[in-house]
Amino acid sequence: KVQQCSAEVRALMSLDLAVLYREFEGIAPCDEGCAAARQRVDDYIKAFYYDRDKDTLEWVDANKRRYEQWHLTNLVEYGVGASKSEAQRTILLQNVDTLYNRG
Repeated sequence: KVQQCSAEVRALMSLDLAVLYREFEGIAPCDEGCAAARQRVDDYIKAFYYDRDKDTLEWVDANKRRYEQWHLTNLVEYGVGASKSEAQRTILLQNVDTLYNRG
């Protein structure tokens, strides 16, 4: 399991996704569902760039219906929360739970 992901690695993941997408398009055209899935993955990778709790929690609130709760928990735990103390990370994770379950 990855404990922390640097900005450089996130940039490489976005690049890998773009290359993979282009290669798949060479094999078979991508429909709207495929394009939406690619955008969903790309948006999730970009969310790891947030370095402020407030920005991350706003993103979680805006995107909580696009992702499973465990995606959002991992975003906080291994993204912005990776550099936090356990107590701070616990509070962030509780905020994610509240946002996700608020509907």
